[in-house]
Amino acid sequence: MIRLNKFGIKITFDLSHYSIYSNYLSYGNGNEVADLDRHIYGLPAPSWSRCIDLYGDSLIQLHINDGRGAYASGEGLMLAEGEIPIVSILQYIHDVTKGTRIVQGTIELVEGHLHKGKLQKRAVEWLLANTKDIFQ
Repeated sequence: MIRLNKFGIKITFDLSHYSIYSNYLSYGNGNEVADLDRHIYGLPAPSWSRCIDLYGDSLIQLHINDGRGAYASGEGLMLAEGEIPIVSILQYIHDVTKGTRIVQGTIELVEGHLHKGKLQKRAVEWLLANTKDIFQ
């Protein structure tokens, strides 16, 4: 992460992917790459705020979704249906950037494109109701 920022490579931070990865490092097994990461880097994974700090100005986009557990079946959940502190993360990013730059967001839900966008609409309504004064 530090090298990406150093070389100006821009980053999209997918909330549910990171949540699953972080949980996997703590209690998952059977994924060779993540098991190797655990062996090399140890436990636990960096906190949300630490990741955001490490990304620095390279963070330009979020995939906004919820997640649960340590495996792919827990990714891309509707907001507030998993264990990601979405409001706290968005508030932290807002506070860190202090209005000096925009971090774009994409709502990325499993099967979110189905049902004529009703899930995205529900997610947007949840975001607007729970994240006052964060979005421009």
